[in-house]
Amino acid sequence: MSKKSGLTKRQKLIIEMLAAFNADDPITIQAISEKLKLSSRTVLREMPRINEWFEENDFKLVKKPRIGMYVDEDTETRNYIKELVDMDENKPVYSKADRQMIILLELLTINEPLKYFYFTSLFHISDATLSNDLEEIEKWLDHYNLILYRRPGMGIYWEGKEEDYRQAVTMVLRQKLRGHSLKVLFDEEKKLKERMFPNLTQEVLDDTRDIIKNMQGVLDIEYTDHSIRHLSLYLLITQNRVRMGHEIKEEKDVKSITHLPEYQIAKWLGGKLSNFEGHQLSQGEVYNIAMQLLAAKIWKNKSENKIDEESFKVRQLVMRIIAEMEILLEMEFFENAVLIDGLCNHMKPAINRMKQGVFTENQYIDFLEEKYSKVYVATIKACEFLKEELHIKKLPEGEMGFIALYFCVAVEQQKDKEEKLSVYVACPHGVGTSHMLAVHLKKEFPQIRQKLWKECFWSQSFCLLTTGGAPIEVIRKYIESQGEKSRKRGRSYGKQSI
Repeated sequence: MSKKSGLTKRQKLIIEMLAAFNADDPITIQAISEKLKLSSRTVLREMPRINEWFEENDFKLVKKPRIGMYVDEDTETRNYIKELVDMDENKPVYSKADRQMIILLELLTINEPLKYFYFTSLFHISDATLSNDLEEIEKWLDHYNLILYRRPGMGIYWEGKEEDYRQAVTMVLRQKLRGHSLKVLFDEEKKLKERMFPNLTQEVLDDTRDIIKNMQGVLDIEYTDHSIRHLSLYLLITQNRVRMGHEIKEEKDVKSITHLPEYQIAKWLGGKLSNFEGHQLSQGEVYNIAMQLLAAKIWKNKSENKIDEESFKVRQLVMRIIAEMEILLEMEFFENAVLIDGLCNHMKPAINRMKQGVFTENQYIDFLEEKYSKVYVATIKACEFLKEELHIKKLPEGEMGFIALYFCVAVEQQKDKEEKLSVYVACPHGVGTSHMLAVHLKKEFPQIRQKLWKECFWSQSFCLLTTGGAPIEVIRKYIESQGEKSRKRGRSYGKQSI
């Protein structure tokens, strides 16, 4: 999201002054205050925003106690800084994260090499700043087996397999969604819609939603909100890429999955897409759709039989992991039915992701390494056998982190056995994450128990969607009466949008 720079005239003057000094000739706060005829305290008050501006634009401002400050850039870049702060205030300025997101989307959605000048002029940044951005983007693309090329005279472009491209572009669009519906995204991103989904209409979105709803009914499962958005995006991207001539034609070994209902659903979807495109969809396309269905996170299937062959195999793997964790952590986990069932439910799609090399981002790795390093390291050791079992060379860091979260919850619960408290937390990031959040809420805020309705944060049977124009006093009385024994329970339902 673009934003105004927010620099005041005084802040611009200070930045211009800093840009004139290098490592051989630093400048002090006192010197700046004297040159601008300001007090030292006034200059110091401006420094936090100035530091932020340098970080946002990837320029290096060095501060050495008792020596001074200087901009650690070459002469060309320091001159460019002076030009940048003088630009029209109404021109958009982007944060580093937003800028990299736009660069990534441009590279993935424009089917031709893009010149350095295209991006430096778009964002008003230097070649050095763009190079730093591209290095981080290159690492991100590498997770999806895509290679970023920077060729003088030719431009910037990527290369890789079509199936890896679709996985990458689906993930970056999911990040762009930020929890909104697809309609909201495409209404706000007109250029993106024109490039990737030129024929997208509300009818197509409705059809996609109905297809996923029917899939859930046939498979007798319930996808998470994240998975619904992911599958919706993937199906829309697949349809458009096939229309543009980028069909996955590589032959796949489907023998191992032909007995699975996900494969039959994928064949049915392939037939529908074939009717749209006027020719039979390849086996490679059907296989990749099946893999997306298998890799999607699901809520526990209520009718699941623990003795069916696939579930039994998963349960065996989970029990082996738990046995290893008991030895490594010297704790007992086999009596924890919630841990076992939670891991069994999690491991089904996780195994498919690991087999297919689907990269899974996990924002909790740093947290685990800092707060639960012993549990996290033990989880990696306990899962080592999975490399041979699943025929993979490396255990994905993200997947190991999600498995570790389940054990972190179990460890915290054992530490706090004397306090029997059940807390239900609505969390869109997955079961393991919500369990961890619930445990920490209970531990950090024991007094919250007095405010809970039957010791729950929220009842799963309620979803407040609209007040129907009721006055604020009526709403206030309704909220205040929650938890009273005389309260009549009600229900409200709403359609889920994609």
